Amino acid sequence: MLVSLSALSLLLSGNALAQEEPVPAPAPCPAPAPCPALSDSDEALLDALLVLLSDQDAPDGAQSLGALADPRALWVLRHSVTTRSPAIAAAAARALGAFPQASDDLAAWVTRTILADDVRVAAAEALTRPGQRGGAEALITALGDRHNSAALRQRLHSVLAEAWPERLAQADSQVVQDGTAALMLGTTPALGYALAATGHFGGTGLESLGALTGAAGGATLGFVLGRTRPVEAGQAAFFSTSGITGLTTGTLLGAWADPDSGDGPWVGGLLGGMLGYGAGLAGWRGYQGTPGDALLASGVGLAGGAFAGSAVSLAIANGVALPNEAVAGLFGLGLAGGVAVGHLTAPGRDLSGNDVVLGLAGMTYGAFLGTALPAQRWDRAGLPITLASGGSLLVYGLGPVIDVPTDVSGGGLTGLGFGAVIGGGLGMLIDPGGRSTIERAGVTAGGTLGAAAGAGLAYYVDGPLHLDDAVLTGLTAGWATWQTIGWASILDPDPKLTGLLVMAPAVAGAGTAAASPLFTVQFGDSLSATSLGLWGAYLGTVSGQLAHSDADTTLGLALGASDLGLLGGALLVSPIIDASPTVVGVADAGGVLGGSTAALVTALFTDQTDPMLVASLVGSGLGATGGALVGRILDRQSPRGTTARRSGLPGWPVGLVVKPAWIPHDDTGSFGFQASLSSW
Repeated sequence: MLVSLSALSLLLSGNALAQEEPVPAPAPCPAPAPCPALSDSDEALLDALLVLLSDQDAPDGAQSLGALADPRALWVLRHSVTTRSPAIAAAAARALGAFPQASDDLAAWVTRTILADDVRVAAAEALTRPGQRGGAEALITALGDRHNSAALRQRLHSVLAEAWPERLAQADSQVVQDGTAALMLGTTPALGYALAATGHFGGTGLESLGALTGAAGGATLGFVLGRTRPVEAGQAAFFSTSGITGLTTGTLLGAWADPDSGDGPWVGGLLGGMLGYGAGLAGWRGYQGTPGDALLASGVGLAGGAFAGSAVSLAIANGVALPNEAVAGLFGLGLAGGVAVGHLTAPGRDLSGNDVVLGLAGMTYGAFLGTALPAQRWDRAGLPITLASGGSLLVYGLGPVIDVPTDVSGGGLTGLGFGAVIGGGLGMLIDPGGRSTIERAGVTAGGTLGAAAGAGLAYYVDGPLHLDDAVLTGLTAGWATWQTIGWASILDPDPKLTGLLVMAPAVAGAGTAAASPLFTVQFGDSLSATSLGLWGAYLGTVSGQLAHSDADTTLGLALGASDLGLLGGALLVSPIIDASPTVVGVADAGGVLGGSTAALVTALFTDQTDPMLVASLVGSGLGATGGALVGRILDRQSPRGTTARRSGLPGWPVGLVVKPAWIPHDDTGSFGFQASLSSW
């Protein structure tokens, strides 16, 4: 204890002494050394990098980095090629032409199909810079890839021709797509027509035999040429379509020029064939299109021929003094002109399914106008064909400058059909006396307004066209048509109300189509509910026949039972029960199989109708039950149901989901909606 106190006293005394000693002041920190000034090259590199990383002038930044050729910018440019927009990526690829160490990357990008065409062409152009390697090989490889479009191959071919003209022969020797079949398509009618003409002019009456023999020889010739001298399918299609067009045009012009002699068509066909096949042979090497482009050119030719021929027919029907043979002659001239224009323009067009839908819309609207225009002073004759072909040609000509989404085109077509029917129905209500001027005006105005409304609704509602919507709209319009026709035949309404009967299915279909952006019912559920409605119609018909009712009563039972079946089916697939379409579908199949089998077996023992109908009902019930059990086993609970598509409506939060629901309260419940908001 004494030792501890002594130690403590020493410690305290030492601490006191330590506190009494003065504490030295800390030494001041040395001043930081000044940062070294950036060199001019560093400042230029930094400025170019900042511009490249901007959103507006990024291509200028890439160009500046290429001019600097600073190796420190290499990785940034490489990253920009694969991650930035096509315009910036193309500028970065061109800038990499100043870096010989980027040759392998540039060569790989030339052949990479997932990159935009502009980026691949820019990479090819960069490989032509001094110090780069592997450019010709990459271009030849890309030119031999059949997945590349004709427009891209043409651009790459131009780069190869300018930088390495000595390698063109190697690139041209590659056949991306074998053209043997397309070549046979052209040589078959050529020799067939030639030998048929020989039989005609020989006076032997062997035109048919000559045509068959020549066709066989022509097909063989095309096959041998295609195998011994490979040719691209697009070039072969150009040759064949040009020759066939010449044969057809020459034959029609010959018939127009010499209608009284039987030799005119043959002479015209031979001369036209020589011109057509000659033009195809002279221009096939320079043709850069695909077989699809040649087919498109033929479609343009047919539209041109139809327009010219029907226009002349319209003129003749309204008093213009022209021979009837002029219709065929002008069709031939329009065909030749359209094919020529198509061959010149189709290879540069990047057609898609939307272009087909848009062309169909133009053709349909033209035919619709030609049929429904309220013109009474002149014979409309070929006006529907004239306007239909003119509409398709107009859409084709405006294709490069208009960009209409597929759902807008489809919405316009849908609105055109429903609007025309509604307008026609209104015209019939105003003037019930038949196909009058008022009715035609109603059809024209209704179709035009419907097309505009359908296209506008599809344009302003975000989201693509859904198959579910199309199926539901079609089923709704079809069901309304069945109900309208059925009840009209039973009730025999006043003829003045025929317009209302015409309008009813169109109004139902148009309403469903207009509401489709709000809610979507999966097509499996739509088909399931409709199938149960059809079962209701079957049960109603059988019940009427078993009761030996008259035709109207039986039809009324079928109509009423079908509606009950449809409502039951809607309830079955609704969120209340949420039955699987798989279960309903297999149950349908089982019911059909059971009913038909039971009726067939019963027919082996009796020829009376009632026992067979009863057996059919019993067999259908047993088959449907068994099918439902099998369907339940097969069902994998795939996502299904009725859901609001709120994301397609402007201004609605993406995370808002609304579903129809059964809301229980007290001892019962009611239909309502269940909303959930996951994000704002």
